[in-house]
Amino acid sequence: MAKQAESAVSDLGDAFSKLATEVQSAAGAAGSAASKGFDAFRDEWRRAREDRQKLLDE
Repeated sequence: MAKQAESAVSDLGDAFSKLATEVQSAAGAAGSAASKGFDAFRDEWRRAREDRQKLLDE
């Protein structure tokens, strides 16, 4: 069950990443700010994903 939940969360993160890239491309000058915000989100997302994976591996 936990691995299925992690997979769903991972898929959601990937979809959000794709959406953010599309928005950034369309936003032009605002894309720079969107990129910085997304980079911060992605870094936190990856850290949290690693933490969840460690819990699943235990």
